[in-house]
Amino acid sequence: MRVSIDDTAKRCNQSYISIMANLDCQRAVAVTQGRDKEALGRLCAELKEHGRGPHEGLRGHARHGLRHTRWRSPPRCPRPHRAWDRFHVVQLLNVRCAERRESVEKRWQLAGTKYVWLKRRETLTKRQLAKREELDPAKTHLREARACQMAEALQDVYSCADRKSAGRAPECLCSWMMHSAVAEMKAVARTLRKEREGILNWWKRGSTNSFLEGLNSVVQPARSIARGFRSIDYFRTMILLRLGRLDFTAQKKLAYATH
Repeated sequence: MRVSIDDTAKRCNQSYISIMANLDCQRAVAVTQGRDKEALGRLCAELKEHGRGPHEGLRGHARHGLRHTRWRSPPRCPRPHRAWDRFHVVQLLNVRCAERRESVEKRWQLAGTKYVWLKRRETLTKRQLAKREELDPAKTHLREARACQMAEALQDVYSCADRKSAGRAPECLCSWMMHSAVAEMKAVARTLRKEREGILNWWKRGSTNSFLEGLNSVVQPARSIARGFRSIDYFRTMILLRLGRLDFTAQKKLAYATH
């Protein structure tokens, strides 16, 4: 089965749980405490408790975000093929672009240009496009403008039709980032090189975390209604009852059985 794994907050003090969802059946199948290296093993152990061993049909998973966490595969579980979904790869670069700050001498040039950099070139108004041309990095040497050019180049990588045609594009982009004077982009390039196979697997599998993002919109309101859960067992029970698509047919028949 194709699975997707995401984390969500259990409480406000940075306490998290990990949720595994079956993308084929569109339902939550396992929940565990934390998001550390052993989380995958605990999720597979929970699957085994539910009657499906971790070695049965686990083909791959899509991860949320690009954190530096290397999961350890449990015994008898095939090494999963990770696929980093497009949204979070682009988000990583956009966050770094937002962190880019120019020197005091050049900062005045960027006044009122926030949406000039956030929008793609084809969606800019005539006034915004003229401002973009005025602040071209070849003329002004603004690192903010150079970082935004790299973000657009990453978007162009995802316009490739298949994995083969996209194979060389990430490396060319990373080389450009590493040879630039933008420190934030160099950090992004190191992450992209480290997770290159997972990024390219997106073209092969097309897996995303969109379903799990939708699950989070159900989990968090339920947690708020209950004013939080002190026990992970109660939180897991609530998630599986709401999102596990459990079959209670057998229990209903037992309840109406007569002597």
